[in-house]
Amino acid sequence: MNTEFRCHPVFQQLPFMWNTLDLESNDCINSEEMGRKEAAVKSDPEGVPAPRGTHLWEFIRDVLLDSDKNPGLLKWEDRSEGVFRFLKSEAVAQLCGKKKNNSSMTYEKLSRAMRYYYKQEILERVDDRRLVYKFGKNAHGWKHYDQL
Repeated sequence: MNTEFRCHPVFQQLPFMWNTLDLESNDCINSEEMGRKEAAVKSDPEGVPAPRGTHLWEFIRDVLLDSDKNPGLLKWEDRSEGVFRFLKSEAVAQLCGKKKNNSSMTYEKLSRAMRYYYKQEILERVDDRRLVYKFGKNAHGWKHYDQL
């Protein structure tokens, strides 16, 4: 068994691909462990299909778009502008952790991962408003006419 730690080349180029990040240590994980984590993400033991996307911002988008299944977790503040609010931030983090097979997911870790999307203009902070974010110009699938 190879225990040498290596950073996956894709992760080195795209730090916002959060499914390759070990959120506990902020380090890269070895390639064997990464394969196990990717396999766990693809096959949900409860038979529940994974959300459309594999990225955190896509998970958030999908929760917003399917609010009937996840009532009271997130809500649109201004749908036409892509502005949304976390109503139950820890519950969203737990749901996200369940999908990613990470039982220790917290909102603090989730929000840290969300910050990676600022530079790519996928998510934006809404100034002076706690727990409020906006989809950026590079996010897709959240508008009424742009849904996947």
